[in-house]
Amino acid sequence: MTKAISAWKGYNKDVVNEANEIKYNIDKTIDMKFPSETPVLFFTPKREKETKKGRNKVSFYKTQLTNSPASKIFTLEGHHYFHWTRSKEMSREVNGFIGSFTRR
Repeated sequence: MTKAISAWKGYNKDVVNEANEIKYNIDKTIDMKFPSETPVLFFTPKREKETKKGRNKVSFYKTQLTNSPASKIFTLEGHHYFHWTRSKEMSREVNGFIGSFTRR
C-alpha cells in the first residue's frame, strides 16, 4: 500500500516541478532565518552523514534559527520517516514544546 501511495503521490507534475526548482528555491532562501519571536521545532536524525566541510542537518538547521530560547532541534535515532517509527516520542516532544509557551 505504501509503495502504491508513494508512486501515485511521488510522481505527479507538482512533485516533478518542485524537484526541478530545488536549486533555485535553495538559492532564494539560503540567507533566510526564522524570526527570533517565532517558536521553531526541528526533528532530525542523530547520526547524519557529514559533508567534506563537516556540516550535517543539525548544523544546517542551526543556521536557520536565531539565538532564541523559543527554538529547538530535537534529534532522534532513526531515518527520515520519524512519523512512522517515532511518533510517540515526537508527540511528547511537540506537546512539551507547545506547553512551554502556554504555561508562561
